[in-house]
Amino acid sequence: MGSATNASTGVPTGIAVDPSTNMVYVTEFGINSLTVINASTNTVVANVPVGNYPYAVAVNPLTDMLYVADFNDNSVSVVNASANAVVDTVPVGSSPIDLSVDPSLSVVYVTDWGSNSTSVIDCSTNVVIADVPVGGLPMGIAVDPNGGLVYVGNTRSGSVSVISTYSVSDNWLRSLHRVV
Repeated sequence: MGSATNASTGVPTGIAVDPSTNMVYVTEFGINSLTVINASTNTVVANVPVGNYPYAVAVNPLTDMLYVADFNDNSVSVVNASANAVVDTVPVGSSPIDLSVDPSLSVVYVTDWGSNSTSVIDCSTNVVIADVPVGGLPMGIAVDPNGGLVYVGNTRSGSVSVISTYSVSDNWLRSLHRVV
């Protein structure tokens, strides 16, 4: 056990692991950076500048892309993990705080804390294709790709919203339904 060398001075808020590359990604809230750690050597290999107050990070293991929720910019930074560089910025709802990737549908779900909604980003175009109302102050989010459901924890309303997804053709997400 030990800590990564060359660690930055920000406030780590989100962590994601890509098991296929053995890399760990850490959002640094105070310095607007995504720290990349090689888990084999436990060393920092890159610091990628991202949006203002990055709060969470998620990995799409099929595309080698990362998605960072930039809380104060109301956006998601799209990072090419191979190049350690931001390749796009996607505007979403107010105060994105968490996100989760569904690689089977090639979409990212983003909890928009200040909008009481979940934005859905198409990974192939980096465009928001849906905005789903959920409970008050949504924070945590998880995708069950086998069950076709997305779960959103709502802190203000003390509830969990369940979003059902289905694909019609060509593995594209065509519709979202709020279940509860």
